[in-house]
Amino acid sequence: MEKIYLVVTLFSLLVSCNNKRDRDLSSLSINYEALDTTDFFSSNTFSQVSPIYLDTNGSIFGQTLDLKIKNSKFYFLDKQQLTVSTFDNHGNLINKISKQGRGPGEYTFIKDFDIRDNGDIELLCERQPKILRYSPTGAFLSETKLNFNALSFSGLDDKFYLFFKDRITDSIYKNDVVIKTDTDFNHVASFLPMSEFMLAGFPEMNFSLTEDGAVLCKHIYDKNIYKIYSDTLFAAYQLEFGKKAYPQELFAVKSFSDAYNIIAQMTSAYVGTAYENNNYLMLYINEEGLENNVSYLLFNKNNGHISFQKFSTQNTLPNCLGAPLALTPRNEVIFAANPALLEELVEQYPIFSSLNKDKLKEGAGYIILKFHIR
Repeated sequence: MEKIYLVVTLFSLLVSCNNKRDRDLSSLSINYEALDTTDFFSSNTFSQVSPIYLDTNGSIFGQTLDLKIKNSKFYFLDKQQLTVSTFDNHGNLINKISKQGRGPGEYTFIKDFDIRDNGDIELLCERQPKILRYSPTGAFLSETKLNFNALSFSGLDDKFYLFFKDRITDSIYKNDVVIKTDTDFNHVASFLPMSEFMLAGFPEMNFSLTEDGAVLCKHIYDKNIYKIYSDTLFAAYQLEFGKKAYPQELFAVKSFSDAYNIIAQMTSAYVGTAYENNNYLMLYINEEGLENNVSYLLFNKNNGHISFQKFSTQNTLPNCLGAPLALTPRNEVIFAANPALLEELVEQYPIFSSLNKDKLKEGAGYIILKFHIR
């Protein structure tokens, strides 16, 4: 019997939800350092890889990409080039928001973005944060300045927003890390208390929406990935990083330089991205410091099986694929890659054999890769 180091702790909570139904919530603990290694990018994990060739008009993306999938469209935030590009499900470019500047509807920095149900595109911008809203065609609609420093945000039920706040501020927010507002950005609720000893509240990962309408989030001060429904928060997953967990002395430092000195003398692990649908949890885990590695972890919620593999950051595969960008309701893990870098992977990994080598050699645009979970 395969050894899977997975501890599942089930507990029931009576939760008063919007629809007044009770909900059973589960907390799951994963011992990271004890996981068995598998060939993650193989036919054991995925049945096939389906490419979508993006028409980027000859331009390429930067290395820092975020992706939202909504209404059969792909929305890419390029944090390096400060653009948001919208593609249809065939890879055709629909529009591109590129409005660098300091005038109305312009920005000099993008932290995060979100897509509303009607297709409006919202950007969390600037170090003195504001929300810019654009129509589905890219026309500027409105600007709202925030009275707290948000690092990331997400819509929730299209009726609320969640913000990850970085520092202790006005008492209306109860000094919590996560703030919930209505669509006019008025405070509604707060989650995850921020203690006075905390230098700042840093998200380990951006918010990500789950198939059942919740939002996942995590910050560096504890091991939990939290799940937020419209009216409650609970610890859905616990990551036991062992010796690679952040040490307690890190949380008592008084300066960022002191924090850096502690981290530089160890190898610390943290969650880069997390995605969940009704069947799977997909994690991308970074290790930084004395060693630099990345790991891909896929947990099957139905049978408890874990597929896991760690790579050095010098390896070609993680350098090409990077972090997964989404997990769809159809059990597809989504990556985006530069076709020029994919050529070498086609030779090394049979799972990429379905890709057209001639198309890759053309080297234009980017490719969305859908890894279909077996």
